[in-house]
Amino acid sequence: MANFAIMGFGTVGSGVAEVLRMNADSIAAKLGEPLKLKYILDVRDLSATPYAGVAVKDFSVLENDPDLDVVVESIGGAKVALDFTRRALMAGKHVVTSNKELVASHGKELLSIAREKNVNYLFEASVGGGIPVLRPLFQCLAGNQIEEIVGILNGTTNYILTRMVKGGIPFDEALLDFQYSHAAAEKLPTKLTATQLKGREKDREIVQETIQPYVRREFSAPRFLSGQRPLTGAERGTATHLVMQYLPLKEDTDVRAVVEDLASRRFLTREQADAVDQTAIRRFLASPLAAELRKADHVEREFRFSLLMPGERYFPELAGGEEVMLQGVVDLYAEKDGAVTVVDFKTDYVTEDTIAEKAAHYRPQLEAYSAALEKILELPVKRRVLYFFSAGRTMEV
Repeated sequence: MANFAIMGFGTVGSGVAEVLRMNADSIAAKLGEPLKLKYILDVRDLSATPYAGVAVKDFSVLENDPDLDVVVESIGGAKVALDFTRRALMAGKHVVTSNKELVASHGKELLSIAREKNVNYLFEASVGGGIPVLRPLFQCLAGNQIEEIVGILNGTTNYILTRMVKGGIPFDEALLDFQYSHAAAEKLPTKLTATQLKGREKDREIVQETIQPYVRREFSAPRFLSGQRPLTGAERGTATHLVMQYLPLKEDTDVRAVVEDLASRRFLTREQADAVDQTAIRRFLASPLAAELRKADHVEREFRFSLLMPGERYFPELAGGEEVMLQGVVDLYAEKDGAVTVVDFKTDYVTEDTIAEKAAHYRPQLEAYSAALEKILELPVKRRVLYFFSAGRTMEV
């Protein structure tokens, strides 16, 4: 068994943990042995997360563990990350990083330490947006003598440098002379979440640097004033979605036992577990929608996706083949007889008078999910279904 640790549990670090958790079996098969996450080093309190049992705050725990093989550095910056990376390499640990700043400013020194200690300092993830570049250079092109690597930083920089070199003009003049032909596209985000099209917070968890819409929030009184603070509607919704991620779809499922199991494993806090509307979930299991899902050929939950979509689909002002990265998390989809049903769970409070309006509000999100699934699965989406727990109702959009 190979043991590894993650330093820094932000977007990148938590993404690494999630990918390795979801693909543990296939990774073990390729390595020939299991890969175990032994530590997560982070200053934040992770006691309410599924990773509470491996969370530490003292780097020396990693440094002095002789059974720790690999350290994943996702702290960022070139201060703390530099100190910890040096010490990890000196302690004989392999280090993998996505830290551009650290590699650019101290890569030569760190590679020297790695060679001295006969370990690897790997930084493929810090180059070219994670596109595999370094390994092909060292392995696939090992028989070639590479004398120079030239890269275009971006279209604007390339144009200005060309004008300065070939036109013999100063920088200021080249800058003023520049007219970018894709100015309209430059003002729009390159990434878009299904949430921005109307949706839920979960979609945003997988996105880095995506421009998010402004959301007006009502803030509750501080806990120290009220004595206690009940969970917000969004927090209760998050707890319910987590239960639905792991809930067996059998009609006789013991919902209470599932909730208690998730709480005991720290997937839910005690407060979240108590806030889950178990009656509403039992009503779902007895619904025609749940019965239909039980008959499906395949059911997938919490399906994460990132793919390029035609930009004009979401921004009419875009043209000329511009594309946008669409990202999101589908609550559930089911395959039956070569067609797909997309299901999104909603914990909003609705009535007979408001449910149709709410369904229309979420239609763009379901349409985005459907377009993504049809492209990924190469199967038609025949139904888009919203299930509202508060009313025990399904709405097709």
